Amino acid sequence: AKADVDPSYIKGCEIFSATMGFEPYPALRNPDTSRVMSAMRTVTPTPCDILNGYFAGAIKDLDAALDDYNQKMTEERNLAIEKVQAEGYDVSVDDWKFDDFVYGESYAN
Repeated sequence: AKADVDPSYIKGCEIFSATMGFEPYPALRNPDTSRVMSAMRTVTPTPCDILNGYFAGAIKDLDAALDDYNQKMTEERNLAIEKVQAEGYDVSVDDWKFDDFVYGESYAN
């Protein structure tokens, strides 16, 4: 925060420090969730694209853009779950629920 750098660099570091770390990984609990992830289509713009667009001034509302991305990812995941379930695999949205996860903290369970 005290470095002589562009303010957008400092803001980027603040965002990453608040959001980066070890997150829960569903495939460690249920390996069949990897089939869901493989069945998902890529959602764009990606978080990296959104962040770059925000710093470039093309995206004015960072929170709204990230919320939209999250909504699209959830929809895509749910479609992929349905597809994988139809193939006979035992997966559900519950495989992505980690009640003891605290956003912004590394997950160690």
